[in-house]
Amino acid sequence: MFKMTQDDLNYQKELNKLSKEEVIEVCLTLHRLYANACEQLEKNEAENIYTNDMLNDMIDSLPDYL
Repeated sequence: MFKMTQDDLNYQKELNKLSKEEVIEVCLTLHRLYANACEQLEKNEAENIYTNDMLNDMIDSLPDYL
């Protein structure tokens, strides 16, 4: 089972002070942040793959005596 840290408990206390609408707004904001982070990670991964492929092509084009 997940053990809550003091930060988790403090966050839970703050959430309990909010209205239902405010909690929904917080959840939607966190969801948007998560979606944006996922999108950025996918973009970075694609750029890394492109860079690795480009470097591999450069290495393959080097003369064998190097």
